[in-house]
Amino acid sequence: MLHFHRFYLNTTEEQIDPALPGKCAKALALMNSHLEARQYFVSQKLSLAYIALVAYTRFSHQAGLDLKNFPHVRAWVRRIEDKLNIEHAEQ
Repeated sequence: MLHFHRFYLNTTEEQIDPALPGKCAKALALMNSHLEARQYFVSQKLSLAYIALVAYTRFSHQAGLDLKNFPHVRAWVRRIEDKLNIEHAEQ
């Protein structure tokens, strides 16, 4: 959501809900925790759900959320990018 507001809606920082960055970080922390014991969320087979989830997650840095703080998410993004044969986003 934060990336969407900043890059597609051109929402000013004053207009963005101040709680949104924390909510985004909390979602990444939940994802990171889930991926701590597994390589994928559900299965290794690509699905529309993976593609939709990775679409914004891989550009978290553009929303001010550094995936270096979420190493399991970062590794998962790389695995999905590799499966999709797309260049790695700057992380």
